[in-house]
Amino acid sequence: MDTASGNGMNVGFIGLGSMGLGMARQLVGAGHKVTGFDIQPEAMTALAEAGGHLAPKLAAVAHDANALVVMVVSAAQVEEVLFGPEGAVGGLMPGAVVMLSSTVPPSFVRRLG
Repeated sequence: MDTASGNGMNVGFIGLGSMGLGMARQLVGAGHKVTGFDIQPEAMTALAEAGGHLAPKLAAVAHDANALVVMVVSAAQVEEVLFGPEGAVGGLMPGAVVMLSSTVPPSFVRRLG
C-alpha cells in the first residue's frame, strides 16, 4: 500500500504497553490507520494523542483491519484476546493477516495455525 499518498493499511492493534504503543505510533506515523485496544485507559489515551483510533471494546479492534497486531504477554492472553468471548477473530475481514508479537512457544503458534 502507498502510505505516502494516504493509502495506508487499516491496522488493528491489541496490547499498547511499553513495546506495543511504540509500534502502534510508528504505524500511525507511517500513514496507516491504527485502531487500538488495551485494558489500560492510559495506553488508549496515548494512542489517541498520537493520532490513532480507539476500539470501544476488544471485539471491535479488528473491524475493517487488513492486519491485526497482537502484542500481549503470554499464550493465555493471546487466546483470550483472539478467541475469548469478546475476541477479535470474529471481526477479521477475509484475507486479513494476524501478526503475533508475543513470546509464546512454537507449539502454541502451530496450534493457532
